[in-house]
Amino acid sequence: MITPHLEKLILCGKASYNTFVIGGSEKQILNVSNDRFIIITDLTYFSQLNLPDRTSNLGLTEVGIGKLMSKLNTQLRVFSRKSNNTFLFRNQINVTANISGTTHDVFPIGSVKLDTFLIHDQDVSFTWSQNFVNTAIATGFSPSKSVGQSPPYDYGLEGQDNVIPVSLVRGGIVPLNIQTVPAGNQALNLSATGSLEFIFPVITQTQLTNLDNEVSYPICNVGYVEILGSPTNIGGTF
Repeated sequence: MITPHLEKLILCGKASYNTFVIGGSEKQILNVSNDRFIIITDLTYFSQLNLPDRTSNLGLTEVGIGKLMSKLNTQLRVFSRKSNNTFLFRNQINVTANISGTTHDVFPIGSVKLDTFLIHDQDVSFTWSQNFVNTAIATGFSPSKSVGQSPPYDYGLEGQDNVIPVSLVRGGIVPLNIQTVPAGNQALNLSATGSLEFIFPVITQTQLTNLDNEVSYPICNVGYVEILGSPTNIGGTF
């Protein structure tokens, strides 16, 4: 979001608000000049459909809709040498029964806007990946040195009374499973699955498909402020 400090810089001519559109490809790069840095202030993502076939989004059978429902997650990773952030979107769709009564018309609807404050002083990569497979889920107790309370407030920790096992996101040993990465303080990560962030892998099976159809690839408008100077002296800049 545009903060009062950023607004002041823009009005004083020391910064400018810009937009960058990403979509239609698995990866795009936003170039940052050597004498400038940027702050990404907002992301506006538009729902899209990863269609189960290359024919049309019209007249899908129940089987086709079932395949489509397994492709509603789209992940965007925004990173440079300065920072690394991941955003996961659940695509919204509208399903309407066809006149024939045996098939359905499906269209993407809606958008999501996120206010951000991501600082980058070098070129920024926007990397897409999608999930369209079932994933094996293990169950187990949260580790005793982790964070938790006894039921009914929480599911509890290993060793507590009435502890309830929870579904644990696994580490994606098989390429088609959901990939995860460590998150937080690894000293507490006694369970390899209990402290993992929910992230999709970037592999051939999660690449975008049907890029010749305008509803089959993600589109996101990126708003950012370009500032003259270096973020190492951001206090002085403001």
